[in-house]
Amino acid sequence: MRGRFRKTRGPVVCCILLSAIFVAGCDGGKTVEAERAKAEAVKFLEQGDFNAAVAPLRTVVRLAPDTPNVFADLGRSVMRSSQRQELLKEAETVLARKPEDVEALTIAVSALLGKDDQRKRLGYLRTLVRLRPEDSVLKVTLAQELVNSFLYDEARPLIEDLIRTDPNDPAAYYLRGQVGYFRGTDRAALAQAEADFKKTLELRANVARTQLFLGRVYLRQGQAKKAIEPLSAAAERMPENPDVHFELARAFRLIGDRETSAKAQSEFVRLREQATLAEAMAKRCGAFPEDFDLHLKTARLMIRKGDPDKAIYYVNRALTIRPNDPAGMSVARELDQILTGGGPR
Repeated sequence: MRGRFRKTRGPVVCCILLSAIFVAGCDGGKTVEAERAKAEAVKFLEQGDFNAAVAPLRTVVRLAPDTPNVFADLGRSVMRSSQRQELLKEAETVLARKPEDVEALTIAVSALLGKDDQRKRLGYLRTLVRLRPEDSVLKVTLAQELVNSFLYDEARPLIEDLIRTDPNDPAAYYLRGQVGYFRGTDRAALAQAEADFKKTLELRANVARTQLFLGRVYLRQGQAKKAIEPLSAAAERMPENPDVHFELARAFRLIGDRETSAKAQSEFVRLREQATLAEAMAKRCGAFPEDFDLHLKTARLMIRKGDPDKAIYYVNRALTIRPNDPAGMSVARELDQILTGGGPR
C-alpha cells in the first residue's frame, strides 16, 4: 500500500493525514527488529496513536532509513505527540554529542516547527539534507525554509536540482517562481517567474498563493489589467488575506477603476485590523494549551487567511488534545486538500 505523503505537500512535517509505511520485507540484511517496528508503526498510525507510534518509527529510522515515508511519518507523529517538548529536549541532548544523528535531527526539525527558534531548525534541516541528499521531500522542506528566510542564493541551486530530478515537481516551480519574483531585476527574470507560476498552476499545487504571486508578477511587468484575473481568483480562495486585496486595489487603480480600487482598499484595511484578532487568538492558544476549541478555531482562521502552514500547527495541537475528533479530522482533511493542490492555498 503506497503512503499518502507526497512531496508536493511541501515541508516534511506538514503531512496531515495518515501516510502508511510500506510493510514489504526489508532488503537482504535488514533485521527482524526493523520488520517488527514497521508493523507496530503502521498499527499505531492507523489507530491515530501518535505517542505510541514515535518509538517504532525511531527504530525504523535507525535500522531501515530508506523505508518510504518513514521520515514524514516520524515528523508528523512528533508534531502530534503530547510529549513533543520532551522529545525535543532528548533530541537536542543527543545532538550535543552526535550532531549528525539522523533520528535526533528528524525529531528536532519536527518539534521546532512553529516555534520561535527557526534559525536553529534551519541549521538542523541543512545537516539532515546533507546526510540524506537523495530525499527529495527533505530538499523541498529545506528550500521552502530558505525562501521563507530570504536566503534566495542558497535556495536556488537546491531548487534547480529538484527540477532536474523531477521536471514535474510543482513545489520546485513554485519556489523558483518566488525566488525569481523577489530577486528578479530584469524582464527575463520576471518572465521566468511567470512561467514557473503558470507551471505550478498547471500541476495544481499551492493554487491560491500561486495566483497571488502571478498577479504580482504581472503588476511588476506593468500589466495591471492582466493581473486582475489571477488576483481576483486568489481573493475568492483566500477572502481574508489582506495582501490579495492590497494588490487588487493597486491593479484597479492602475487601470483607472477608482471605485473598485477603493472597495478593495477598504477590504484591505478591514482585514489588516482583523489580523490583530488572529494574533490575539494565537496568544490565547499559548495561554490555554489544552483548549481544543480555541486551537481548532485558530486553525480555521489561518486557513481563511491563506496561511495553511500556521493552520497545520494549530490543528495538530487540537488533535493532540482530542485525537481523532471528527471536527479536528475534518479540518485536517481540508488542509490535506490545500497542501496537495486541491484547495485554496
